[in-house]
Amino acid sequence: MDKAGVQSASFKTFDSVRDARKRIAKLCEIDDSQRINDFPVVVVILSSSRGGSSALFSALRATKVFWCLPGEHVYLYKLHGFGLPDDPLAHDGSIGPGADLDGLLSALATECTGPISGVLTANLVAYHFVSRLLAQWPMLADDPDLVLEAARRQVYRQGSCHDPVALLMAIIRELRDIGYAVDPWYYDLPANVISRWFPAEPEPVGPPSAGFTLVEEPPFLVPRAFPARPALASSQRRPLLLKASLDVYRINLIRRLFPASELRFVHLTRNPAASINGLMDGWLSRGFFSHQIDRNYAMNIEGYSHLPWGQGWWNFDLPPQWYANTATSLPRVCSFQWRQAHQHILAAKAEGAGTWLQVRAEDLHVSSGRQRALVHRVMKFAGVDSPMASEVGELPVVMATAPPRPGRWRANAERIAAAIEEEETQDVAGALGYGSRPTLEWL
Repeated sequence: MDKAGVQSASFKTFDSVRDARKRIAKLCEIDDSQRINDFPVVVVILSSSRGGSSALFSALRATKVFWCLPGEHVYLYKLHGFGLPDDPLAHDGSIGPGADLDGLLSALATECTGPISGVLTANLVAYHFVSRLLAQWPMLADDPDLVLEAARRQVYRQGSCHDPVALLMAIIRELRDIGYAVDPWYYDLPANVISRWFPAEPEPVGPPSAGFTLVEEPPFLVPRAFPARPALASSQRRPLLLKASLDVYRINLIRRLFPASELRFVHLTRNPAASINGLMDGWLSRGFFSHQIDRNYAMNIEGYSHLPWGQGWWNFDLPPQWYANTATSLPRVCSFQWRQAHQHILAAKAEGAGTWLQVRAEDLHVSSGRQRALVHRVMKFAGVDSPMASEVGELPVVMATAPPRPGRWRANAERIAAAIEEEETQDVAGALGYGSRPTLEWL
């Protein structure tokens, strides 16, 4: 199938999933007509992939002073026409011609939660789980009513949603029993949790399956249910917090989404060695698949393309000029991704639009004191405060290929040395304040 055929199939999948989610909202009596456009302040975390943005997002969400989504909003871009256009050389800064701005704003509002109280009904729990499952496993959109019935049965059997992992595993078990090939191994969960629920299910490698159109990218987020929200007018007391790695290429889109809001950008940096090492781990894991590449641009990446899927699946963000980096080594591809992300952020800063704060991901892991200081600094920048900021505690392990460990990249130092020493990479490292050579501060 050529690129046009692949894209057409993708668009059809996105339409099917979006329609199924709307049907579920109607069946669960969920109001999905609100728009998320009345925030006076929108705080956007910008960083490279594997730059620590998930950890910072989790720490800020724990303060309970921000409105935010459960995770990244990239899959909502795809469902509302903000995915890639029908062009084999498109990149993450490219947007298709059929973008539905109002639909995206409504979807963001439906996903948004904040520091509020409310009633959590069985309908709400079932809705949030099923709407997310539809994005993770698009084949479920063929019969959303059946999926909803299965979810409702498990919600009533569980009796509560205090354990979302147990509820998710129970729903997956029932879906598998009725014939859907939902694989629990693609969730952002520890292996021992998955094997406890599915002891006979082998751990997979590679993308979910051949020809699978990804809406949400693995590792999949565990769905969470949250109470019904008051009208978003109440959001004016709190800022909105957003985080998606590809937004470094879509800063102008963020401005289009929130033309009346004050945009405050948090530029989160991480030294190139740690970021490149993390990207390499992700490329070689069973997650982070993002784009199927046109067969005319089949990849020959040393250290990756020997894998069965390694000629056709690109991982993480897709920068401009990605196709000029399909016949090099994996460390150099990852170095290219790291510096492209920060080059785009630095260029946007130079334009002068919005307010900017630069912080280091290393501060999240040095000590609890440095972590609290970083959280306080970002909150002050956002114009909010909370006693919860001093009680962030140990950060959860989110979207990690291995348990975080300061300086973990040093075990791979020899392999990534050439990529770090590239002139462009050293220039960006210097611009970010890291210097051109690794130091003890490169965690």
